[in-house]
Amino acid sequence: MTNKKGNYEIEAFMGDVLVFSYVGFHTIEVTVDENNVYNLDMYPAVEKLDEVVVEKKIEKAFTQQELLAEYPTNKNLIKTSRGILDKERASFSMRMLDDSDILAMGPDFLFSLRNHFPNMVVDRDSVGGPYVYFPQVSQAWRPVLFDVDGFLYERAPTFIAPAEIDRIAVIKRNGSFSRYGPQGAGGVIIINTKEKTRQDDYGVER
Repeated sequence: MTNKKGNYEIEAFMGDVLVFSYVGFHTIEVTVDENNVYNLDMYPAVEKLDEVVVEKKIEKAFTQQELLAEYPTNKNLIKTSRGILDKERASFSMRMLDDSDILAMGPDFLFSLRNHFPNMVVDRDSVGGPYVYFPQVSQAWRPVLFDVDGFLYERAPTFIAPAEIDRIAVIKRNGSFSRYGPQGAGGVIIINTKEKTRQDDYGVER
């Protein structure tokens, strides 16, 4: 685990092999020797394509009421303070997790969430925290915005138990800013709890 500046330590022995990997980048393997510090540069893994075919697909525009009816069985839907989002029809990239992905381990759900987002930084030392950061999203270290059952929080809602979470969506970069404005410049984590999922009167945009 890294600190809020991204620094970390790994206990290893001479001859051990450290493997650094990340989606979209070449994997690097380093054999431990007398060096105490390893500063590595990871390079994108670029693949050449012989041919690309782009097809236009016309999809039906669903209303918020139709999405609400589909929500219990469609894991690509997430309820937000600005209406229901559909991962398959969103104009930006978002990653979805359901309750099976959030394990009851560590002090709170953030511990389990870091298994899916290794670059996520959790600052538990700042006053008013904890705060969460995606360093590659906001160079100004703007904290992640949490949208929990329609309520917005800048500090991590660690009062939510892992067993209470029904699904989570994570939005970064342009998607978080375009939907939430400057407040979402550091990324947005959307959480729907199981208690709220069971209610039929969830407020959505009409």
